Amino acid sequence: MPTIQDIKVDLLSSLINLAETRQEYHDRYSLKSGSMKELMEYEKTENYQKVKEKKDALENSLNSQDFEDVKIMQVIMYIGRDTAQSNIKPASQLFEENYDYHEKSGWNKKSIEVSQMVQKVPLAEYLIKGKELLNL
Repeated sequence: MPTIQDIKVDLLSSLINLAETRQEYHDRYSLKSGSMKELMEYEKTENYQKVKEKKDALENSLNSQDFEDVKIMQVIMYIGRDTAQSNIKPASQLFEENYDYHEKSGWNKKSIEVSQMVQKVPLAEYLIKGKELLNL
């Protein structure tokens, strides 16, 4: 099982930057609501291509990593999303308990785990919060 020392902080920072850019483009250019017809028309627009390009860059970056690094980044994401401030443990314990939980729950294929991360528009927020909670 990896430990907190196995976290690649440079990779985490890179993913945060990609996720922030993707979120910025999503917030600025995405279709907020509409009918199926409007969605299909939106998918033909330059704005859709801008959002898709940033999402693809994030996804490609994650897919280019070792599966173990993807798992570690996903654990950081869940720590940032799910850990209440009032329940803070030492960073190493927080990471190891969360990793162990996901390890016991079982992992899907790498492509599925990557997709689950990329689908979360506030991914950057989760990673930043996880980074802070782990004192990285």
